[in-house]
Amino acid sequence: MRHRRTAGSRCRETGSSRRRRAVLARSVRHASTAKFVATKLARRFVSDNPSPALVGRVAAAFTKNNGDIRETLRALFSAPEFNSAEARRAKIKTPFELAVSAVRTLGAETDARPALHQWIARMGEPLYLYQAPTGYPDTAEHWVNTGALLERLNFALALVSNRIPGTRVDLARFVGDDATSSSAVNQERIVDQFLGLVLQGDISPKSRAVLMKQLSDQSNAPVASKAQAEMMLEQGEKASGRNQTASGPKSRAARRARREESATVGNPEVARIAALVIGSPEFQRQ
Repeated sequence: MRHRRTAGSRCRETGSSRRRRAVLARSVRHASTAKFVATKLARRFVSDNPSPALVGRVAAAFTKNNGDIRETLRALFSAPEFNSAEARRAKIKTPFELAVSAVRTLGAETDARPALHQWIARMGEPLYLYQAPTGYPDTAEHWVNTGALLERLNFALALVSNRIPGTRVDLARFVGDDATSSSAVNQERIVDQFLGLVLQGDISPKSRAVLMKQLSDQSNAPVASKAQAEMMLEQGEKASGRNQTASGPKSRAARRARREESATVGNPEVARIAALVIGSPEFQRQ
C-alpha cells in the first residue's frame, strides 16, 4: 500500500528543513567559518600563504554579506594583494593544469584518450582518485619534488614529440617548416621564438641561462630518428607476436598510425627546445 503523507508529516518535514537552515545560518555567521572560507579562497587565488590582513578582509566581507560567495570573491579580486607583483606566478600548476595549459598553448589536437590521463597520473594527479573528499591539495609542497619535476619535463618532451597517442602537436606553426625539417637549427633563434610565443618573452635571465646550458649539455645526446623509431616499433611488435595474426590494409594502417604516434616531430632539436620551454619554471606557474 502506497504511503500517503499527512498534513502532520508535511509539517514535520517543514520543521526539519527549518532546523537545518537554522543550523546552516548559525554556521555561516560563525567567525571560524568566515576565516576558513576566506583562507581557502585566498590560498587558491593569491598564494599558498596569504597574509592575515587579506584573509581578515575577505572574511569580513563573507560575514557582512551573510556568506554570499559572489561578494566574498569581489572583495578578494579587488584586494591589492590579488593584483600585486608578489602574487604573479606565486602558484604552481597542478599536473592537470600543466597538461591542459601545455596542450592549449601549443595548439595541440587531442581526443583526451587514456594515454593523456596516464601522463597526468604519472605526474602525481590521477583524475578523480584522491582518497580524501576535499580534493587534491592546492599548495606547491605537494607537487614540487625532484621526481615530480622530472616527470613534468618528460611529459613536455612526449607532448612536443607526438609520443602521446591521440594528441598531436605541429611545431612548424611556431617556427616554420624550414626549422622543423632542417638538419641544423639556430638554437638562439628557435629559443627566442618559443619564449615569445609560449611565455611572451617573460622569462628571467637565470631561467634562460639554465635553458641554454641544458641545450648545450644535451647537444651531443643521441636522439632516435623517425626511421629508427619505426624499426624499434616493428621489432617490438615481432617480439610480442602482435603482428603474427595481423594482415590486410586495416592492420597495416593501424601499425602505421602507431609508428606516426611514436615518431618525433621534424627536427628533434626543435622538439627539445619546445620541451625545455614548457618545462621552464615560468611555465610551471599559474
